Amino acid sequence: MTIVASVEEPVVVGKASWRTDKDLHVAVVSVVRVVANFAVITAVLIGLWQGAISLFHLSPIVAKTPADVFDFLLSGPSAQTNRAAILSALGTTLEQAGLGYLAGTGAAVGLAVVCVVARPLAYVTMPVSLVLQSVPLSALTPVLLLMFGRGLVTTTIVSGIVAFFPSFVNVLVALQRTSMSLVDLCLANGASATTVLRKVRLPAALPSVCAAAKIAVPLSLIGSLLAEWIATGNGLGYLMLEDRVSFEYVQLWAAVVVSTLVMVLAFSLVSGVERIALIRYAPDRVAAR
Repeated sequence: MTIVASVEEPVVVGKASWRTDKDLHVAVVSVVRVVANFAVITAVLIGLWQGAISLFHLSPIVAKTPADVFDFLLSGPSAQTNRAAILSALGTTLEQAGLGYLAGTGAAVGLAVVCVVARPLAYVTMPVSLVLQSVPLSALTPVLLLMFGRGLVTTTIVSGIVAFFPSFVNVLVALQRTSMSLVDLCLANGASATTVLRKVRLPAALPSVCAAAKIAVPLSLIGSLLAEWIATGNGLGYLMLEDRVSFEYVQLWAAVVVSTLVMVLAFSLVSGVERIALIRYAPDRVAAR
């Protein structure tokens, strides 16, 4: 029996497409799930927030209710000014967190590829990654501040560090678990190791990148907030610090609420992207869910 396969266009996970109306339907369902997840998680958080204030009889001077934050951001006489201040700081934070996530994930994917090509390297890099992950950011950030100053570089590094480890572990495992029958088929038909990596291993690892992003994206935002709080003097993290010192508790709560909603939205969006990636590159895993 002769096996014929095209090296340039192998029928593997990397060349999937929207094959049926069912696939498109699942994609639409994914978008609906993003909206539903965001709405449900937001409602639960608001309920827990209001319930905790009522249950523990927290001081209204410090503990602000959802109604207080709503009035501050949307319905109060100074709502427009308040929103402008929050959104301006949020824009700075998102820019720094986004750069950190891209840097951390890019480094993680690159190192995972190197570890697959040179397998003994994985035994060296994994312990180093674990040590780096175990160092508290509150202790690491001042050191980075002394090295790189109060600027974008420090915030990007802090955000990148927290995004690196989950991305590295997930991508490395996915690359190592790629179906060897597909790899052997491509190699038997003359594909180079680079072609196998590009057309088989990396597409197969894409769902794992998305799965890691569900953890890494919110963590990058938290890392950016921490770096702003401790080091940079700008962004939403620094605004929270100023609010705490000046007793602007309503604005402090508003900043916390906005940053939390952004994390929930980011998680929901990444979950939708992950499902679409599964549809294209691992439809069997979608069917199993």
